[in-house]
Amino acid sequence: MTETARRTTQSKPFQIGLSLSGAVSAGAYSAGVLDFLIEALSEWYDAKARGEPGVAGHDVFISVMAGASAGGVAAALGALSASAGLLKSEAEYAEVGTVRYALPELFEAWVKRPRLMPDQAGPAGDGRASLLDLHDLQSGTADAAQIASVFDTTVLDLVAKEVMAGADTGRKRYPFFSEPMHLFLTLTNLDGVPYRLGKGTTVTVHADRAHFAIHGLGTTPFPSDECTWLSQWGDEGVALDLSVPLPQEPPRREVQLLVNAVLGTCAYPMGLAARRIPYHPSDYGARAWTIESTYLEKFEGKPIDCLWRGDLDRELGFNAVDGGVTDNDPFSIARFTIRDMRTGRNPREAERADRAVISIAPFPDAPSKDLLDPSPGPGNSLPLLAVLGGLLPAMTRQARLKITDILDAEDPDTFSRYVITPTAPTTRRGTRSDQLACAAVAAFGGFIDESFRAHDFQLGRRNCQRFLSDHFMLDAANPVFGGTGRSSSRNGEDPDYRPIVPLHGSAREPIAAPGWPTIDAGKLAQLQDRAEVRIGALADRFLAPMLVGRWALTRWLIRRFVTAETNALAGKLAQHVEAQLAETGQFRPSGKKK
Repeated sequence: MTETARRTTQSKPFQIGLSLSGAVSAGAYSAGVLDFLIEALSEWYDAKARGEPGVAGHDVFISVMAGASAGGVAAALGALSASAGLLKSEAEYAEVGTVRYALPELFEAWVKRPRLMPDQAGPAGDGRASLLDLHDLQSGTADAAQIASVFDTTVLDLVAKEVMAGADTGRKRYPFFSEPMHLFLTLTNLDGVPYRLGKGTTVTVHADRAHFAIHGLGTTPFPSDECTWLSQWGDEGVALDLSVPLPQEPPRREVQLLVNAVLGTCAYPMGLAARRIPYHPSDYGARAWTIESTYLEKFEGKPIDCLWRGDLDRELGFNAVDGGVTDNDPFSIARFTIRDMRTGRNPREAERADRAVISIAPFPDAPSKDLLDPSPGPGNSLPLLAVLGGLLPAMTRQARLKITDILDAEDPDTFSRYVITPTAPTTRRGTRSDQLACAAVAAFGGFIDESFRAHDFQLGRRNCQRFLSDHFMLDAANPVFGGTGRSSSRNGEDPDYRPIVPLHGSAREPIAAPGWPTIDAGKLAQLQDRAEVRIGALADRFLAPMLVGRWALTRWLIRRFVTAETNALAGKLAQHVEAQLAETGQFRPSGKKK
């Protein structure tokens, strides 16, 4: 028996749970991290299968991916793209440089397609595929009540449809995914779900989620004998078999639910359209909650009882917006899924840790200049619009902030919690060294230009490579490695750490620091023009019911006034965007070159 084979049979597999935070357009960074992680695992396992000398023989597997908003989109598309098989390729950008990727569907959906307006990077005549188009306003009635969002989300429906139709899932299964692999997408349920707590207190819960048990992606059995959190509550999740083609006639219910959940988790309130999520009331009869199992014993069963009748099985639906509003970093879901419920807590020491949650957190939440004049009004109070403009970003930042999880992840003595955040080595005058290209304009800035998203995707891959090589390690004496190494706890000896995911093949090739992308005044002027058209169309839809029956001259005067006001608003938006991009070094006046 070879040394590699002996270690594989004697070692304990290391279990990974992924938590992917919401980040609006900076989800391109999360997609880059996930892209490289799956490539690195694939390269390592391929090297093991070939029997290459010196390849570590221990095992690792991902058993859960929990995502919110942009992180949920990255998690779901990452799983589908991986099931279709890795296809390494690259794209060239004038300022960013060469961007490599291994999961084409994930790269296409996050870097190529989501944009504010068509540009040279998109297919010719692809007018449907931009957020400032008017396709959502060109159908239906003229009633203002039919307006779903500030942006045209037709592009998101189109991308979802094309991914589901084009992802040839079931082509590849991996030993570094569990069977099943659990996928959670957080949702904010606007309708709310009524629950009875303990012995009588009733509450309405708006923090919701979609839970899928993904089959046909992994080969390592899910460790249900020790990770019993889900089974204790009877939460099996919606079974989704990737070995069966996704497009079916009639459409498979679980596939439609996945599409709606993906679009729902990223439905940024007011900016992107809310989504209708189908459900059966009986689905809420078995819902795992991130609370200690002692509560189950205390109340002789489930302490949180859904007030809907369990036998009411007709399909209904609820309105959902961005999951990040109520749970922007579903770290607890991932932690409870991989937790050994027979013990008090998962071991954290370098010599004993056998599982960990990795949080992929872009955190593009630095305070930005107010869109509207923030000067105090009468009585030293802020204007109403300034309050409304700042409320949602403040709530989003607070939803991202989980101090205890951050402190535990940054504790050098904790080896069961990790966080991957941006650290950009690019140098530019007057900007922070850790800024994402997509961070500007409340993290919507990445939709302005494809090169911004390409930069963050590349940065995510680079950061993940550094994380795996420099930080994601355990003591050599850990049972994960078969207990064959020397313990680093001996006095007077340097620590002897080994990587949990060693780099091999293409994963060892250095990933270059991405160049800093910019746009010029011409591109910004085009953006302003498209914004004027979009804002004007929204205003027309709102005005239409109020103008019915009025004199022609009155209608003309009102429309002329509204047009002037909407153009002024678009101009102010353009000035705001220009100021933010100039501050980060992403804007250059026409005619100037870097």
